[in-house]
Amino acid sequence: METMEATKIGTLAGTVEALRELGYHAKLTDGGVLTGVSLTEEDGASREFPMLITEENGSLEMNCQICTIADLEEDHDENGLAALAWVFLALNTEIQPWAIALINPDGELDPTDTVVLTDSVPLGDFSTEELQSAMTTLLRALANVVPTFIK
Repeated sequence: METMEATKIGTLAGTVEALRELGYHAKLTDGGVLTGVSLTEEDGASREFPMLITEENGSLEMNCQICTIADLEEDHDENGLAALAWVFLALNTEIQPWAIALINPDGELDPTDTVVLTDSVPLGDFSTEELQSAMTTLLRALANVVPTFIK
């Protein structure tokens, strides 16, 4: 039986090719690679989550947008938001390949700030199979985090 050699990924352009090979829509932009994942919820509805993949210091930084602060404010009062912040902090103390982060460019919390699931994987010997594993891990994290905490 013949085994296939794993395709190595060393660039953002290679990441686009690998994502397309895995069945994802992916586009190379000046800021990185735009792609996304889809999550089917219990009621059968499908939600799309955009993702930006960038290269930083020899690693791929994968940021999957969960929601904005405005989205959270729609579903949670002030006490609920405070509790949610503690839950997110607690999740980040667990040993996981991902973390929950807040994209807050100006340092002031406002409704347009974005909550993301983030993961970082080193390039070098990075392969298509490892990219598929990283994407699957983020999708599993979304399946756990989104229905539980984000409506």
